[in-house]
Amino acid sequence: MAKVRLDPDFLEQVGAIPSATAYTKRIIRLNTALLFKQTKFNLASEQSEGFTKLLTLIQSTMSGISYHKVGSDIVTYAQENHSSRGSATTVISALRSQPDLQSRVQNLLVDIKRLIGVFNLDPNRVLDIIIDCFMASIRFYWVFYVALLDASPWCQSATESKKVAQLIGWKMQLYTNGPASDHKYVDELSTMAALLITHQLIRLSDLYMMLHPVNSEDLNSEFEAWALNQKEQQSAGFGGSSLLSKMGGLEDTGEEGEDLGNVETVDTNVPSEWSNHHALVCGKLLSLGDTENALFYLKRFPNLARSHPSIADLVIRIIDISTIDIYRRTDC
Repeated sequence: MAKVRLDPDFLEQVGAIPSATAYTKRIIRLNTALLFKQTKFNLASEQSEGFTKLLTLIQSTMSGISYHKVGSDIVTYAQENHSSRGSATTVISALRSQPDLQSRVQNLLVDIKRLIGVFNLDPNRVLDIIIDCFMASIRFYWVFYVALLDASPWCQSATESKKVAQLIGWKMQLYTNGPASDHKYVDELSTMAALLITHQLIRLSDLYMMLHPVNSEDLNSEFEAWALNQKEQQSAGFGGSSLLSKMGGLEDTGEEGEDLGNVETVDTNVPSEWSNHHALVCGKLLSLGDTENALFYLKRFPNLARSHPSIADLVIRIIDISTIDIYRRTDC
């Protein structure tokens, strides 16, 4: 205690330490090692056995849960405890009120922490694997993964939940820029993102900057290109031109019926349906009934529903469901 509290020069004078200079340098080295030493995770220190055990734990815990029963319990809870704060809050409260599900999730988190310590696993890589498992089982076991992330350290604070949002956004960019066979994963990731946003585990603002296109001008340019395409199609349709007239005469075909005339080329620069992440996330939010977050997009980009008919269909469906009781009461 005296060495910590007293001045090094005084300690040297009283004979407690041999050299004040050497003692000061040693203290500086110790503090630097304790405060600024970076914990490095690499493939040499990590063990594949740990990731194998991690996957086994997640899959075994997930398979032990009956999603039919959990879904029925959520509906029952929502009917008995209707909340004015929204259905998402009701679902989270329903998940937290199920002892069997919470017990499994808590035991799984304890086992995951043990694996991280025993096999020196990078927690970020562990989160990446959990997201991949979530993406692969999102159709039937989304409730389990929402409960898992809700109880995990990754969604307990705004800083940690931002990492989850950024990781999902980065994976969406990765699969969009990858081969065409990977584009289907973008749809699953957008569904996952919408689920986590709706249930307030991540924030749309944290995910927004990671989505493509990054600039608002690109979204406006996409609508302008769509509007121009629609105008050209209308001009072609009402201007007397038809598909039959574009085929040419019979003399333009070869012996095997091969068209030797002008062949219409396909514009390979047209963006795919997976390239606009904002439209995907907006559509998923609407399909979940999260109008609060979906309206952020519809207010900022009012033409988004025009260039994406699936979004317009969902808006019409929500309006229809919201007003059906009024029509029933008035016998319209």
